Amino acid sequence: MTDEIQAGVTRSTLEPQALRRFAYACPSIEIQGANAGPRLCIMAGVHINEASSIVAAMQLPDLIDPQRLRGRVSIIPAVSTHHLYTKAMVTPPSSGVDLHWSYPGAPDGEFNDALAHWLVSDWAQDAEVFLDLHGGDLDERMARYVVTQRTGDEAFDTSVSHLAGCFETDLNVALAPPESWSAGRICTALARNRRHGIVVEAGDHGHLDPDSVDWITNGVLKVLRHLDMLPGDVDPRTDQTILGRYEWVVAPVAGVVRLAVAPAERVTQGDRIGIMTDLFGRPVADVRAAASGHIMMLKTPLFAQAGEWIGAIASEV
Repeated sequence: MTDEIQAGVTRSTLEPQALRRFAYACPSIEIQGANAGPRLCIMAGVHINEASSIVAAMQLPDLIDPQRLRGRVSIIPAVSTHHLYTKAMVTPPSSGVDLHWSYPGAPDGEFNDALAHWLVSDWAQDAEVFLDLHGGDLDERMARYVVTQRTGDEAFDTSVSHLAGCFETDLNVALAPPESWSAGRICTALARNRRHGIVVEAGDHGHLDPDSVDWITNGVLKVLRHLDMLPGDVDPRTDQTILGRYEWVVAPVAGVVRLAVAPAERVTQGDRIGIMTDLFGRPVADVRAAASGHIMMLKTPLFAQAGEWIGAIASEV
Protein backbone atom coordinates (compact mmCIF):
# COMPACT_ATOMS: atom_id res chain seq x y z
CA MET A 1 0.00 0.00 0.00
CA THR A 2 1.40 3.39 -1.00
CA ASP A 3 0.91 6.65 0.85
CA GLU A 4 -1.72 8.93 -0.64
CA ILE A 5 -0.25 12.02 -2.31
CA GLN A 6 -1.64 15.28 -0.94
CA ALA A 7 -1.89 17.62 -3.91
CA GLY A 8 -1.68 21.34 -3.31
CA VAL A 9 0.48 24.46 -3.05
CA THR A 10 2.72 25.20 -0.06
CA ARG A 11 4.46 28.51 0.55
CA SER A 12 7.22 28.73 3.14
CA THR A 13 10.58 30.29 3.97
CA LEU A 14 13.71 28.17 3.55
CA GLU A 15 16.59 28.64 5.98
CA PRO A 16 19.18 26.12 4.74
CA GLN A 17 21.41 24.62 7.41
CA ALA A 18 24.33 24.84 4.96
CA LEU A 19 23.92 28.64 4.83
CA ARG A 20 23.15 29.36 8.49
CA ARG A 21 26.51 31.06 8.95
CA PHE A 22 25.37 33.69 6.42
CA ALA A 23 21.88 34.09 7.97
CA TYR A 24 20.41 33.35 4.54
CA ALA A 25 16.73 32.65 3.90
CA CYS A 26 14.59 32.63 0.76
CA PRO A 27 10.93 32.14 -0.22
CA SER A 28 9.84 28.71 -1.44
CA ILE A 29 6.77 27.57 -3.35
CA GLU A 30 6.04 23.84 -3.68
CA ILE A 31 3.35 22.63 -6.07
CA GLN A 32 2.68 18.96 -5.34
CA GLY A 33 0.80 17.08 -8.00
CA ALA A 34 -1.92 14.53 -7.39
CA ASN A 35 0.12 11.81 -9.08
CA ALA A 36 3.75 10.72 -8.86
CA GLY A 37 6.18 12.05 -11.42
CA PRO A 38 9.42 13.99 -11.90
CA ARG A 39 10.48 17.22 -10.22
CA LEU A 40 10.99 20.55 -11.99
CA CYS A 41 13.02 23.21 -10.14
CA ILE A 42 12.65 26.87 -11.08
CA MET A 43 14.42 29.87 -9.65
CA ALA A 44 14.42 33.60 -10.38
CA GLY A 45 15.86 36.68 -8.78
CA VAL A 46 19.52 35.74 -8.90
CA HIS A 47 19.73 39.32 -10.20
CA ILE A 48 17.12 40.97 -8.04
CA ASN A 49 16.04 43.75 -10.44
CA GLU A 50 15.04 41.38 -13.26
CA ALA A 51 11.37 42.03 -12.59
CA SER A 52 9.63 40.10 -15.37
CA SER A 53 11.33 36.80 -14.58
CA ILE A 54 10.68 37.16 -10.84
CA VAL A 55 6.99 37.91 -11.34
CA ALA A 56 6.71 35.02 -13.80
CA ALA A 57 8.01 32.67 -11.08
CA MET A 58 5.58 34.17 -8.55
CA GLN A 59 2.61 33.67 -10.91
CA LEU A 60 3.27 30.03 -11.81
CA PRO A 61 1.19 28.60 -8.89
CA ASP A 62 -1.85 30.36 -10.36
CA LEU A 63 -1.28 28.62 -13.71
CA ILE A 64 -0.58 25.05 -12.56
CA ASP A 65 -3.45 22.92 -11.29
CA PRO A 66 -2.06 20.45 -8.70
CA GLN A 67 -4.89 18.01 -9.47
CA ARG A 68 -3.66 17.72 -13.07
CA LEU A 69 0.05 17.75 -12.20
CA ARG A 70 2.28 14.68 -12.14
CA GLY A 71 5.22 15.13 -9.81
CA ARG A 72 6.32 18.33 -8.14
CA VAL A 73 7.30 21.87 -9.12
CA SER A 74 9.66 23.65 -6.73
CA ILE A 75 10.09 27.42 -7.09
CA ILE A 76 12.37 30.00 -5.48
CA PRO A 77 10.98 33.28 -6.88
CA ALA A 78 13.73 35.46 -5.36
CA VAL A 79 17.14 33.92 -4.71
CA SER A 80 19.14 37.03 -3.82
CA THR A 81 17.02 38.06 -0.84
CA HIS A 82 20.04 39.75 0.76
CA HIS A 83 19.74 42.39 -2.02
CA LEU A 84 15.96 42.86 -2.10
CA TYR A 85 16.03 46.57 -1.33
CA THR A 86 19.55 47.58 -2.35
CA LYS A 87 18.97 48.02 -6.13
CA ALA A 88 22.19 46.05 -6.58
CA MET A 89 22.93 45.18 -10.18
CA VAL A 90 24.70 42.20 -11.69
CA THR A 91 27.80 42.06 -9.45
CA PRO A 92 26.58 42.00 -5.84
CA PRO A 93 28.58 44.24 -3.47
CA SER A 94 28.40 41.68 -0.67
CA SER A 95 30.97 39.42 -2.30
CA GLY A 96 32.19 41.15 -5.47
CA VAL A 97 31.31 38.02 -7.47
CA ASP A 98 28.23 37.44 -9.58
CA LEU A 99 26.30 34.35 -8.44
CA HIS A 100 25.36 33.73 -12.09
CA TRP A 101 28.97 32.68 -12.80
CA SER A 102 29.61 30.76 -9.57
CA TYR A 103 28.18 27.28 -10.23
CA PRO A 104 28.69 24.55 -9.08
CA GLY A 105 30.15 26.41 -6.10
CA ALA A 106 31.64 24.81 -2.99
CA PRO A 107 29.99 23.94 0.34
CA ASP A 108 32.82 25.42 2.42
CA GLY A 109 33.33 28.52 0.26
CA GLU A 110 32.33 32.12 0.74
CA PHE A 111 28.69 33.16 0.41
CA ASN A 112 28.21 32.92 -3.37
CA ASP A 113 30.05 29.61 -3.64
CA ALA A 114 28.10 28.14 -0.74
CA LEU A 115 24.77 29.38 -2.12
CA ALA A 116 25.57 28.09 -5.61
CA HIS A 117 26.47 24.68 -4.18
CA TRP A 118 23.29 24.50 -2.09
CA LEU A 119 21.10 25.36 -5.07
CA VAL A 120 22.66 22.77 -7.39
CA SER A 121 23.63 19.96 -5.03
CA ASP A 122 21.06 20.19 -2.25
CA TRP A 123 17.86 22.05 -3.09
CA ALA A 124 17.66 20.76 -6.69
CA GLN A 125 19.69 17.58 -6.41
CA ASP A 126 16.82 15.33 -7.62
CA ALA A 127 15.40 17.70 -10.27
CA GLU A 128 14.71 16.31 -13.72
CA VAL A 129 15.15 19.85 -15.12
CA PHE A 130 16.34 23.13 -13.58
CA LEU A 131 15.16 26.43 -15.08
CA ASP A 132 17.03 29.62 -14.14
CA LEU A 133 14.89 32.65 -15.06
CA HIS A 134 16.64 35.93 -15.91
CA GLY A 135 16.28 39.06 -17.99
CA GLY A 136 16.74 42.81 -18.04
CA ASP A 137 18.58 44.25 -15.06
CA LEU A 138 18.37 48.00 -14.41
CA ASP A 139 21.04 48.71 -17.03
CA GLU A 140 20.05 46.16 -19.70
CA ARG A 141 17.76 45.52 -22.64
CA MET A 142 17.56 41.82 -23.52
CA ALA A 143 16.52 39.70 -26.46
CA ARG A 144 14.20 36.84 -25.56
CA TYR A 145 16.34 33.72 -25.70
CA VAL A 146 17.57 30.64 -23.88
CA VAL A 147 21.05 29.49 -22.92
CA THR A 148 22.00 25.81 -22.86
CA GLN A 149 25.27 23.92 -22.59
CA ARG A 150 26.39 21.36 -25.16
CA THR A 151 28.60 18.49 -24.00
CA GLY A 152 29.40 16.52 -27.15
CA ASP A 153 27.12 13.73 -25.93
CA GLU A 154 24.64 13.68 -28.82
CA ALA A 155 21.74 12.09 -26.93
CA PHE A 156 22.05 14.45 -23.97
CA ASP A 157 22.52 17.54 -26.14
CA THR A 158 19.45 16.63 -28.21
CA SER A 159 17.30 16.23 -25.09
CA VAL A 160 18.37 19.67 -23.84
CA SER A 161 17.67 21.15 -27.29
CA HIS A 162 14.12 19.78 -27.13
CA LEU A 163 13.60 21.47 -23.76
CA ALA A 164 14.96 24.74 -25.13
CA GLY A 165 12.49 24.45 -28.02
CA CYS A 166 9.63 24.77 -25.54
CA PHE A 167 10.38 28.50 -25.40
CA GLU A 168 9.04 30.49 -28.34
CA THR A 169 12.25 32.11 -29.53
CA ASP A 170 14.43 31.90 -32.61
CA LEU A 171 17.55 32.15 -30.46
CA ASN A 172 19.24 29.37 -28.49
CA VAL A 173 22.73 30.14 -27.20
CA ALA A 174 23.86 26.51 -27.07
CA LEU A 175 27.34 27.00 -25.67
CA ALA A 176 30.08 24.90 -27.24
CA PRO A 177 31.53 22.10 -25.10
CA PRO A 178 34.19 23.68 -22.86
CA GLU A 179 37.82 22.64 -22.95
CA SER A 180 37.76 22.63 -19.15
CA TRP A 181 34.74 22.60 -16.82
CA SER A 182 35.40 25.70 -14.75
CA ALA A 183 32.83 27.60 -12.69
CA GLY A 184 30.13 29.21 -14.80
CA ARG A 185 26.41 29.41 -15.50
CA ILE A 186 24.11 26.89 -13.87
CA CYS A 187 23.36 25.18 -17.19
CA THR A 188 27.09 24.52 -17.61
CA ALA A 189 27.55 23.13 -14.09
CA LEU A 190 24.56 20.82 -14.54
CA ALA A 191 25.55 19.62 -18.01
CA ARG A 192 28.94 18.56 -16.70
CA ASN A 193 27.10 15.84 -14.76
CA ARG A 194 24.53 15.25 -17.53
CA ARG A 195 21.80 17.11 -15.69
CA HIS A 196 19.34 19.29 -17.59
CA GLY A 197 19.47 23.03 -17.03
CA ILE A 198 18.35 26.06 -19.05
CA VAL A 199 18.88 29.79 -18.51
CA VAL A 200 15.91 31.84 -19.75
CA GLU A 201 16.30 35.54 -20.63
CA ALA A 202 13.52 38.10 -21.20
CA GLY A 203 13.01 41.68 -20.03
CA ASP A 204 14.23 45.27 -20.12
CA HIS A 205 15.97 47.50 -17.55
CA GLY A 206 14.12 46.37 -14.42
CA HIS A 207 10.62 47.11 -15.76
CA LEU A 208 7.76 44.69 -15.23
CA ASP A 209 6.70 43.73 -18.76
CA PRO A 210 3.51 41.62 -18.94
CA ASP A 211 4.45 40.28 -22.39
CA SER A 212 7.78 38.99 -21.06
CA VAL A 213 6.02 37.45 -18.05
CA ASP A 214 3.62 35.63 -20.39
CA TRP A 215 6.47 34.51 -22.67
CA ILE A 216 8.32 32.96 -19.72
CA THR A 217 5.29 31.29 -18.13
CA ASN A 218 4.12 29.88 -21.47
CA GLY A 219 7.56 28.34 -21.96
CA VAL A 220 7.53 26.80 -18.47
CA LEU A 221 4.08 25.29 -19.08
CA LYS A 222 5.33 23.78 -22.34
CA VAL A 223 8.31 22.29 -20.46
CA LEU A 224 5.85 20.69 -18.02
CA ARG A 225 3.87 19.20 -20.89
CA HIS A 226 7.07 18.05 -22.59
CA LEU A 227 8.04 16.22 -19.38
CA ASP A 228 4.53 14.72 -19.23
CA MET A 229 3.97 16.48 -15.92
CA LEU A 230 0.89 18.22 -17.32
CA PRO A 231 -1.52 16.85 -19.93
CA GLY A 232 -1.44 18.19 -23.46
CA ASP A 233 0.69 17.97 -26.55
CA VAL A 234 3.69 20.17 -27.19
CA ASP A 235 5.77 20.30 -30.32
CA PRO A 236 9.16 21.77 -29.34
CA ARG A 237 10.72 24.03 -31.91
CA THR A 238 13.48 22.43 -33.92
CA ASP A 239 14.27 25.50 -36.04
CA GLN A 240 15.94 27.69 -33.44
CA THR A 241 19.12 29.44 -34.55
CA ILE A 242 21.99 27.84 -32.63
CA LEU A 243 24.46 30.39 -31.32
CA GLY A 244 27.68 29.06 -29.87
CA ARG A 245 29.46 31.83 -28.01
CA TYR A 246 29.28 35.42 -26.83
CA GLU A 247 31.33 38.36 -28.07
CA TRP A 248 31.24 41.52 -25.97
CA VAL A 249 30.73 44.93 -27.55
CA VAL A 250 32.92 47.48 -25.77
CA ALA A 251 33.11 51.24 -25.89
CA PRO A 252 36.09 52.18 -28.10
CA VAL A 253 36.57 55.47 -26.22
CA ALA A 254 35.09 57.17 -23.18
CA GLY A 255 31.99 59.22 -23.87
CA VAL A 256 28.29 59.19 -24.67
CA VAL A 257 26.88 55.94 -26.06
CA ARG A 258 24.47 56.13 -29.02
CA LEU A 259 23.60 52.60 -30.21
CA ALA A 260 21.50 52.10 -33.35
CA VAL A 261 20.54 48.41 -33.02
CA ALA A 262 17.87 46.48 -31.13
CA PRO A 263 17.93 43.25 -29.13
CA ALA A 264 17.68 40.10 -31.34
CA GLU A 265 18.79 42.05 -34.45
CA ARG A 266 21.28 40.24 -36.67
CA VAL A 267 24.54 42.04 -37.42
CA THR A 268 27.67 41.29 -39.40
CA GLN A 269 31.17 41.65 -38.00
CA GLY A 270 32.42 45.17 -38.60
CA ASP A 271 28.97 46.73 -39.03
CA ARG A 272 28.64 50.20 -37.55
CA ILE A 273 26.06 49.65 -34.81
CA GLY A 274 26.39 53.01 -33.08
CA ILE A 275 28.65 55.92 -32.27
CA MET A 276 30.36 57.52 -29.32
CA THR A 277 30.12 61.26 -28.91
CA ASP A 278 31.73 63.81 -26.65
CA LEU A 279 29.76 65.94 -24.19
CA PHE A 280 28.95 68.40 -26.97
CA GLY A 281 27.29 65.67 -29.02
CA ARG A 282 30.10 65.53 -31.59
CA PRO A 283 30.92 62.03 -32.93
CA VAL A 284 34.33 60.82 -31.77
CA ALA A 285 34.30 57.09 -32.66
CA ASP A 286 32.22 54.39 -34.32
CA VAL A 287 30.93 51.40 -32.38
CA ARG A 288 31.32 48.29 -34.54
CA ALA A 289 30.04 44.75 -34.22
CA ALA A 290 32.70 42.51 -32.71
CA ALA A 291 31.31 39.43 -34.49
CA SER A 292 28.57 38.27 -36.82
CA GLY A 293 25.48 37.10 -34.97
CA HIS A 294 22.53 38.43 -32.99
CA ILE A 295 22.38 41.25 -30.45
CA MET A 296 21.52 39.55 -27.15
CA MET A 297 21.94 42.41 -24.71
CA LEU A 298 22.42 46.17 -24.80
CA LYS A 299 23.58 48.24 -21.86
CA THR A 300 21.40 51.31 -21.30
CA PRO A 301 23.58 53.85 -19.39
CA LEU A 302 24.31 56.96 -21.43
CA PHE A 303 28.00 57.14 -20.48
CA ALA A 304 30.72 54.50 -20.78
CA GLN A 305 34.44 54.37 -20.16
CA ALA A 306 36.81 53.11 -22.83
CA GLY A 307 36.74 49.28 -22.83
CA GLU A 308 33.46 49.05 -20.86
CA TRP A 309 30.85 46.50 -21.98
CA ILE A 310 27.95 48.17 -23.79
CA GLY A 311 26.41 45.10 -25.41
CA ALA A 312 26.77 41.43 -26.30
CA ILE A 313 26.52 39.49 -29.56
CA ALA A 314 25.98 35.74 -29.76
CA SER A 315 27.80 34.28 -32.75
CA GLU A 316 26.29 31.63 -34.96
CA VAL A 317 27.95 28.22 -34.93
